[in-house]
Amino acid sequence: MQQRLKVVLGTIAVATLAFGGVATAADTIGSNDVTNNSLKSKDIHNGTVKGKDLSAGLNEKIADKGSDRVGDVVAANVTTSASSPGANPTTGLVPVPIEESSVFTAARGVPLISTTLPAGHYIVSGSALFFDVAGDGGEYGEARLFTADGTPQGSSIFSGAVPPAMLGGVGALASASVEINLTTATTITLRARLRGGAAGPSTVQGGANLLVTKVA
Repeated sequence: MQQRLKVVLGTIAVATLAFGGVATAADTIGSNDVTNNSLKSKDIHNGTVKGKDLSAGLNEKIADKGSDRVGDVVAANVTTSASSPGANPTTGLVPVPIEESSVFTAARGVPLISTTLPAGHYIVSGSALFFDVAGDGGEYGEARLFTADGTPQGSSIFSGAVPPAMLGGVGALASASVEINLTTATTITLRARLRGGAAGPSTVQGGANLLVTKVA
């Protein structure tokens, strides 16, 4: 019995020493103990690799991706300004004509703002503001988004009646969002016109903003 007890205790001691040796080895594993190219993605805990752990070249490539990544704003705060085609250099707004009721095509109205996008799936949030700078107002604004080939993207959006100039800087807003899918790089343009009066020039000027988000 005493002999058997000694054997059992000896076995436990060996087992304890063996497990203790493994723990000590784990605490001291370094780069030289790992075979090159042996570690895989599953061996690295999620979120533990930081930018500082990557090479400068790889960090630059990630940064260069910029707006090509899903969910990134690729055309933020694209706004009508004095440098926009047809814009009044003083107000930074575009004179908007009155047109009789008809289908709003890319050949009608005036461009308020444009931006060029690479191929992709996007959500475009657009808004147009209409100001009467010298008249009595009363017309209402209409805006619609088109691609470079003249294809409309979504339906027209309408503002309320444009306030008279005497109110000073008070405008009428039209805004909406539309989902578009571009198979090739193209320019999108938000065009505008006025409705509700005799066709021809007006004292109303308009400006717009486009916010484009890539979703796929």
